[in-house]
Amino acid sequence: MVLRKTLPGLLLAASALALADDAPRPFALTGCRVVTGSGADIASGIVVVKDGRIDSVGPWTKGQEPAGVDLIDATGEVLTPALIDPATRLGMRDELPGGDDAVEPVRTAQTELNPWVPANAWAAANGFATLGLLPGRGIVGGRGVAVRAASPSIEAMVRKDDAFLRCDVAGNPKFPAALSSALAEARKDLDLQAFYDKAFAEFTVAKTKAEAEKLPAPKEPEKPKLEPAREAYRKVLRGETALCVTIDGSGDAHLVATALADEHVRGRALRLFVLCGGESYRAAGELADLGATCLVRAGVVQWPNSTDRVCPAVAFRNAACRVVLLPRDDSRAGLRDFPLALAQTVRAGFPRDDVFRAVAVNPAEMLGLAADTGAIEKGRRADLVLWSADPLGSAPRIERVWIDGQRVEETP
Repeated sequence: MVLRKTLPGLLLAASALALADDAPRPFALTGCRVVTGSGADIASGIVVVKDGRIDSVGPWTKGQEPAGVDLIDATGEVLTPALIDPATRLGMRDELPGGDDAVEPVRTAQTELNPWVPANAWAAANGFATLGLLPGRGIVGGRGVAVRAASPSIEAMVRKDDAFLRCDVAGNPKFPAALSSALAEARKDLDLQAFYDKAFAEFTVAKTKAEAEKLPAPKEPEKPKLEPAREAYRKVLRGETALCVTIDGSGDAHLVATALADEHVRGRALRLFVLCGGESYRAAGELADLGATCLVRAGVVQWPNSTDRVCPAVAFRNAACRVVLLPRDDSRAGLRDFPLALAQTVRAGFPRDDVFRAVAVNPAEMLGLAADTGAIEKGRRADLVLWSADPLGSAPRIERVWIDGQRVEETP
């Protein structure tokens, strides 16, 4: 795909993002409540950022700040990890490639990247530092990629290629057989590779012994020839890539369970993330049995054929599913109103202590970035959002956003 940078697009990227190419100066935020995302909050903390990463985090004692850093007084404000949307098409082409019966494991979202699309600015300004971009749809739609929002170039945009393999059920009765057979062939590949690895290790020992004793060398085992097109499935079974399945209701959840029914094929390493739409919360127990992490829109919806309202995130959590909370859609308003939707989810019964795990830690794990971002911990990327007050309150306001320790100058 050829990307064309228009003058308005370049001006928007320059004015809205204003991310310097030069390494930012070290700085420290002091006096703020620090929501770490992975542990206990710090009532009045200090977070030191150097070279784009968190150098230290802990309680703050005035007058004991490190030397050589710019101090930012954030007393009375709240610092959180930046948000992560792991299943979006923000900043990509409007048209969605693929179709209901498509099986294209080699397709990748990388072919659609465009850092100059305005949505990248919207995402960053609303506190999203990392996006998991969806490829085309299909029984197997392709490979998703994890990117940094507000990137100055495509090269700087990619954080992880092959972050997940996308599959869509969409009520398609062909789905279970198509996915299960593809995974079964990939499992055979892994079993062959494991057999070869063991045989080769034994051969190496036997060869060394034969050489020492001046005996004929044993025959080297033949390396298996694995089909390159099945590597995407092998990565899923090895746990290197998440399996992201989109469903539109409880019937689709049953089809997913059918596709993954063979525990030997599925194995223990497979990481299942399910993008849940419609009334799929009615199948929360079935998804929990699969060990699925459920991606769900924050907020409440109306119960089908009823005036009652339900919070899907609460339903999934009550069924013991891990939860990832998403904005209601990819629009600018959807991103802007996400904190209000999170507050609504908390009022509906979702534990507030788990919210930043659901919007940062869990999605980082889905994208394979758990060691790099998603929480405020020493050594992780300095992807941070400073709020004027409680981000789950009635009227939270973003004061500043940093991505890789660089400030996004314009906030909404």
